[in-house]
Amino acid sequence: MALPNLPPQPLLTDVLEAPRGLTVARKIHRVWSQWLTAVIDRVQSAPIMLTTSYQKNVTAALSGQVLLPAASNTQTGLYRISYHTDLNTAGGKAKLTVSYTCDGSVRTLTGVEVSSLADPTSGVMVIDPDVSTAVTYGTTCVIPGGGISYNLSVTLERLL
Repeated sequence: MALPNLPPQPLLTDVLEAPRGLTVARKIHRVWSQWLTAVIDRVQSAPIMLTTSYQKNVTAALSGQVLLPAASNTQTGLYRISYHTDLNTAGGKAKLTVSYTCDGSVRTLTGVEVSSLADPTSGVMVIDPDVSTAVTYGTTCVIPGGGISYNLSVTLERLL
């Protein structure tokens, strides 16, 4: 399996090599060492998923759902929120709202509204919350006389 942004595996090179003058291999070949270092660098630069929430057949607006508890928010940096919303009943509308604190002020981002059974919505938000503050989400809904039902998936990742 090829990993993105990596040189190809040096499969034609022995993993171990013998230092000059010795017949027994004692160290990892330089080519393999470089490749393994590239793998480590790639893995360490990948986003770290912190939480995923999937709620099926939600029948009301949500509020105060915690994505990142204040006690867990111990590092500065950017976070990516990915979401997907789709309706199960006709006539209703729903959209995601995310609240967080940045530079001491409460900020709210609003996702794209889903209003059709045939057109689910997905989106990405990037935030920079203050350390030791919570990140929460909720939904706002237009609920028709027959009620509403929708699915919501929200994922939070810390970007390096």
